Amino acid sequence: LLAASPTGFMSCEESVGLADCVYVPFLERYGYQLPLMASISVRGGPLHARWPNIDRWYAAMEKEPAYANRVAGDEYSWVAVTSTFMRMFNSNGTELNP
Repeated sequence: LLAASPTGFMSCEESVGLADCVYVPFLERYGYQLPLMASISVRGGPLHARWPNIDRWYAAMEKEPAYANRVAGDEYSWVAVTSTFMRMFNSNGTELNP
């Protein structure tokens, strides 16, 4: 779907569509959390060539003012949430502090 999009949006239109709105919470979170939790980068980095259309989608979304100025999370917040969850849901799931 993204490979067929001339703009980078999942809707293959000139602006954000329903598919973009559905996937933005997941892909935004994965962009920050997967490198920390699973050493997988879906955005840039050494695996950029593996998922170039995902990078195009991120770039298209960041150019959309409604998303970039009001909806998009920031790296600090996503990393803080990730580290909090990693402490809460550690390997045995019974301790708050590992």
